[in-house]
Amino acid sequence: QANGNLQVYYKKPTAWGNANIHYWNTVATPALPATTWPGRPTTDAGNGWVTYSLPGTTSTNLLFVNSANTTQKTADLSRNRDGWFNGTTWYETNPDVAGAGLTVHFKKPAAWSKANIHFWNVAAQPVLAGSTFPGVAMIDEGNGSYKYTFANASSANLLFVDPGNTANKTPDLYRVVKEGTYDPATSSWSDVNSCSNTSTVGNPTALTSTAGNGQVGLSWTASTDCQVSGYRVYQKTSAQTTYTLLTSTALPKTSLSFTATGLTNGTTYNYKVVSINSAGTESSGVTASATPVLPPSGITLHFKKPSSWSNANIHYWSVTASPAMANTTWPGVATTLEGCGWYRFGFAGATNVNALFVDPANTSVKTPDLTGRTADGWYDGNTGTWVSAP
Repeated sequence: QANGNLQVYYKKPTAWGNANIHYWNTVATPALPATTWPGRPTTDAGNGWVTYSLPGTTSTNLLFVNSANTTQKTADLSRNRDGWFNGTTWYETNPDVAGAGLTVHFKKPAAWSKANIHFWNVAAQPVLAGSTFPGVAMIDEGNGSYKYTFANASSANLLFVDPGNTANKTPDLYRVVKEGTYDPATSSWSDVNSCSNTSTVGNPTALTSTAGNGQVGLSWTASTDCQVSGYRVYQKTSAQTTYTLLTSTALPKTSLSFTATGLTNGTTYNYKVVSINSAGTESSGVTASATPVLPPSGITLHFKKPSSWSNANIHYWSVTASPAMANTTWPGVATTLEGCGWYRFGFAGATNVNALFVDPANTSVKTPDLTGRTADGWYDGNTGTWVSAP
């Protein structure tokens, strides 16, 4: 309340002449006697609004009345803070004016499952309808902090509620203009973001490393600390004592993977991934290591086609390979003619192969399942045996 006065506004119907205010049961210092009916004139505040200031007042009963026809009046009202009454609803700020947006934060009690926000009488343009209890989900910022933003709003009536047990809720609250945090432990608002930077930052978790040919892929689970703005990746070999920063520009907080390239196969590399906040403060970090290696050269299977077969297909499944190989669809894929009745098919990067050969013109004619092949091989379809290289 400005200057200790209670300032009230009323959206006067266009059919009214002038609007008076009639008030009684006023709590004020010094005492403010009730008005005599039909009250006192209000002041034009523009855009259809009128206003009146009650000096030194903390609360009052009141109504607005058409001075030209005193049968036209609002219901009996009460107010204990500045407000705008549009004929049906009190607002904390002018509901006809778009605000810059209002963000509220909430420190969720540990016993609550999550945090919803239920709101009504939001002063915003365009008009923002109230929610249906138990409200809508808030955004989890981490560390028990949740937030919600009212677009183009300047004030809102609201409460916070546990969606898992709606009996758990705060009292009815309101927030005007300023971003703020409500702490149910103290039943109070503060004009600060509960997710402000601190001297310690929460680590990411579950860092994994995957070795490749001259590279290592890293992936991790995001930190739950709401102040985290991004991540940095460090690297060192087992022979080095200090880490080297690989990400001179921090990765955004939505990035949860990184690939280190240009590495030496056979050398073990150690990695550390740290979280950072907007002030540049780093977490202690999580670590992992990997040793890049040459990929396996693969497996080639050769097949001696019986003369009665039209051609030779190979059907394979559950192949262990890098990169991975999808199973073929029956009756498989064509092999390559080598000459002298031999056909071949190569599995790049494979270390284990399950396959069979089949006549594509008569798919009932096929070899047995040839499983668990871990090296090159020559299979003679005439004898049904593995043979030495011809």
